[in-house]
Amino acid sequence: MNILVRLPAKLGDTLMAFPFLDLLSGLYPDDDIDVIVQKPYLGLCRTKTYINSFYPFSKQEYKGVRGLHRFGKMIRKAKKYDIYFALRMSFSDALLGYFSGSSTRVGFKKEMRGFLLTHSYQLPPGLHFVERFVHLLSLFTGRKVNAIPVKLPVDKVKSPALPAGKNMVFNVNSAVQSRRLPIDKSVSMIREILDKYDFNIILIGSHGEVDYVNAIIKKLDDLRGIYNLTGKTTLLELAGVMKQADIVISVDSGSAHMANAVGTRLIVLWGGCGIAGETRPYNDKNTITLIKDMPCAPCWPAETCKFGDPQCLVNTENQKVMQAIDELMRES
Repeated sequence: MNILVRLPAKLGDTLMAFPFLDLLSGLYPDDDIDVIVQKPYLGLCRTKTYINSFYPFSKQEYKGVRGLHRFGKMIRKAKKYDIYFALRMSFSDALLGYFSGSSTRVGFKKEMRGFLLTHSYQLPPGLHFVERFVHLLSLFTGRKVNAIPVKLPVDKVKSPALPAGKNMVFNVNSAVQSRRLPIDKSVSMIREILDKYDFNIILIGSHGEVDYVNAIIKKLDDLRGIYNLTGKTTLLELAGVMKQADIVISVDSGSAHMANAVGTRLIVLWGGCGIAGETRPYNDKNTITLIKDMPCAPCWPAETCKFGDPQCLVNTENQKVMQAIDELMRES
């Protein structure tokens, strides 16, 4: 049997779908499991060695309904699929399953897409994304399937070596403005960490975030112990960097989910944009999520803070961060 899974479009959501893939592989060990994945996340998905084939997707290359039809037609020519799972709840993912020619198409009811699915189910409210995806598997198979930890195996990944001593990866960046740590707050927190601890601080980010990180670096008085890897790694290499680190501090972002998936100690600075119970990094071990309660939170689907700098992050006390560092380092 041939099974095709349409993975979500965002990095964190893709990682939160990994338990679904691991469990699917266990339930169908002798069948081909293929995935449709956003191009930038292909390297991460290749760590799942049981996946047979990959279909890298780019919205820029396959625009609109015509693009989806062309992509689905390409899949249909490549292989006949017996089951298609649409993990994301978008209309376009259900439509892509229809265009792929898959005989059985599975997903949650949403956006009037039920007629495109052969098996559509009601989504219970409040489920974490990991549990949401696994619940879909339970509903379809008729078997009780329990969620498992998110795992990203990177032991064999070649990534930049970190400097000698204790290393902290520090991520201030998010694709969403309301989750990005403001420059002055970043500077304040980094200074306090350097004053109290003997960590090297490794700043990270994508190519598009270089200027933002450089603006933070320019405001730091002393650059001893500061290392900048922003824009210098692939996602898979970055996961390897996080695996080497002693601890990671990150805003709510794909990077936070990567750190959580490789098992490194993690402190998440939670912005008000998301619902923590549904989208926080899933693995509880070695992870502390700091949430500053604000009357305006959660502000999803707004992606920019109406106050300018996101006040939930500005008002996260540095002392709370230091306490979380102490707790995680002590427990280890």
